[in-house]
Amino acid sequence: MNPRGMLKLHVESDESPAVMTASCPLCQAEFETATEADRLSCPECGLAFAPSDPQPEADTEPEDSLQGHAEPEAQADPFDRWLQGAPIQPRQITDGEWLRNCARRHWLASGVGAAAAVGLVAAALISTSAWLQTNRQLAQALLAREKADKLQQEAETAHTADLRELEHRTALWKSEQSARRQSERRLDEFRLAAEKADRARLEAEEARRQAEREVRRAIAQQLAARSQLIRGDHPQRGLLLAAEALHLAQRDGEAPIASAAQYLRDRLGPDDGRRLEGHSAKITAMAISRQSGWLATASVANTPRLWNLKAADPAAQPVVLAGHHGRVSAVVFSPDDRWLATGGYDSTVCLWNLAEDDPAAEPLVLRGHDGRITNVAISSNARWLFTASNGYDQGDSELRVWDLAAPAPTQASRALPDYGERIQVIAVSRDDRWLAALGDDGLPRLSRLTEQGPAPQPVLLDKHAGRLTQLSFSSDGRWLVGGGSNGQAGEAWLWDLQAANPAEVQPLRLAGHSGAIRALAGSADGRCLATVGEDGLACVWDLTAEDCAASAITLHGHSGAVLAVAFSPDNRWLATAGSDQNVCLWSMNGLSARTTPIVLRTQQGPVDTLAVSRDGKWLATAGDDHSVRVWNLHWDDLINLALRSLPDSNSTAEGRQTDASEADLPINIAKRPLRLADPQGTSNLRR
Repeated sequence: MNPRGMLKLHVESDESPAVMTASCPLCQAEFETATEADRLSCPECGLAFAPSDPQPEADTEPEDSLQGHAEPEAQADPFDRWLQGAPIQPRQITDGEWLRNCARRHWLASGVGAAAAVGLVAAALISTSAWLQTNRQLAQALLAREKADKLQQEAETAHTADLRELEHRTALWKSEQSARRQSERRLDEFRLAAEKADRARLEAEEARRQAEREVRRAIAQQLAARSQLIRGDHPQRGLLLAAEALHLAQRDGEAPIASAAQYLRDRLGPDDGRRLEGHSAKITAMAISRQSGWLATASVANTPRLWNLKAADPAAQPVVLAGHHGRVSAVVFSPDDRWLATGGYDSTVCLWNLAEDDPAAEPLVLRGHDGRITNVAISSNARWLFTASNGYDQGDSELRVWDLAAPAPTQASRALPDYGERIQVIAVSRDDRWLAALGDDGLPRLSRLTEQGPAPQPVLLDKHAGRLTQLSFSSDGRWLVGGGSNGQAGEAWLWDLQAANPAEVQPLRLAGHSGAIRALAGSADGRCLATVGEDGLACVWDLTAEDCAASAITLHGHSGAVLAVAFSPDNRWLATAGSDQNVCLWSMNGLSARTTPIVLRTQQGPVDTLAVSRDGKWLATAGDDHSVRVWNLHWDDLINLALRSLPDSNSTAEGRQTDASEADLPINIAKRPLRLADPQGTSNLRR
């Protein structure tokens, strides 16, 4: 190749400058340039070279045509050719040489290009690998999709089958539900019909029982009336009729017919109330244990006694408690029946342990008072013992509390100040929330009971009129009841313990007595309050009534002052005792002002002490005759006692007359068939 570029001259006109075409010897690029240029520069590769004159076309063609035959010359050494006078022709470079030359000239661009090429190759390789990986994943995805499609198809097939099964089961369920609802409707109808029939049957049975009760009540009343008519001429027959009348009445829980009960008790005479003798002075206090096994009595003499009410003869062997050196003024059993506490004028309190085999063993003696003991009370949880004393000196009046749960109760005591002077009454609520005390000033003091005992500062209750001498809590702990006098009239006052501060609430006034109230008591269910007074009346107040003050039922049964009152724990009886030497038993079943009491003629002088056993069987009374009488309140026992008191019918004239005139008797006690003839003697009622 000619190292100089080939120039082609093109002359277009005279006026235009001469232009020639040059060819780059390196890249063979052709470009136009001026003829006057000594050096040319290739615009493509930037090679600078000197232009050569153009050769005639005629010379060129033969040379070109003979190039194919000049191989030996072309292959000669360039130096030999130069020696021969031939021009030195540039050697034609190969593409690889041209690339190396370019790389050497443009090394930076070549490096960048090489790096780019390597990057492209690497990218191509990565792309290829990713593409292959993608293809594999795609193939796997296609397989998974085919498998999923197959599973979906199977699931759709199964779902379709399940839907058909569900539709079938739904249809069956709907039919079953419809049948069940229809059955339930029928069952409800049958149930309603059965309930209606049961109600009708129960109503019919209740009506039948009521009718039977009314018939028995009417028969009992007729028997009682017949007994009353014949008892003068035929006392034994009258007693039999009265006993049967009482049996019929108590069978249905009805109140006994007063005339029959009175005749039965009058006929029993000395056998009715068992007399317990042994004291040499007036009875001052009395109590019955919770389990109704012991009766404790105290008198002006210094030896209290225990009587076993469960013995065949309680009077046979009384337990004499020797421990005091003066008058015994108070006795009380602990609610757990472990202790009997007695207080005396010797300023001591004795604790007798009933859990031991010998209750008369050496007692625990509580010392701490200076004056005579006037009252003793024990909390319902059997932990706290409260004792009150008074004397002629101001320092002798004191209220103390003893902890019976302490290891040494004789050492566990403390004085309670601010409860007034000469305390006469102590009361503890059944729920162990309150302690109340009443002194000679007639003003109650009230304090809360806690785990540590009474609160240190009692509250003075002074929003009432008159002077109080009696104090008690209702059984439900709702009311604190005080009784006394206001001038000549007797009044009772109720403090509501549900109030935030009972002392700030005006107490409820109960006015129904024309004389001072001598005693009061609350029923075991907390519904009723009974007050008795010097006017000879007993008033029963309904504590649940909306207007309690207007709910009084006035009972007339005594001919003198009423001194004591007590409810039986089963709320069946109200017992009142008075200066007329009588005890009146009032049935709480249908109590009204027209209720006729059953009178127990004690012959003990004025009866001022009553006690009723917890089982409602025994009533104990005490008066001025130094004795205690115990009355049986169970009518079945009295009826059996009355029947045993009858003489043998085969050994008495009246018995023979009874046998001879058996057709005239309404009742045969031996076989108990009930034969009651009407006035014409034609009808016959049987039980």
